[in-house]
Amino acid sequence: MGVFLGLTHVHIRKSAALKLYEAMLLYGDTTDVPEENLEEILNTLMDTDWSQPLNEVRPIRNHLCDLLNVKAPVT
Repeated sequence: MGVFLGLTHVHIRKSAALKLYEAMLLYGDTTDVPEENLEEILNTLMDTDWSQPLNEVRPIRNHLCDLLNVKAPVT
């Protein structure tokens, strides 16, 4: 997931954000994601303009990885 949110192709970033949003909305309460992070994750996924330059999107992606308790991808 984190890799796709940081790719150079804008359409892939947008699709990945939408699919992650849908998955978290449907299954977020059954995952290991802390409940207090769920709302922030959903808001960040929908409020972020994923067509921004990579240098602006990748820190947002890294923050989402932190909220999801997964390691952020490294280039």
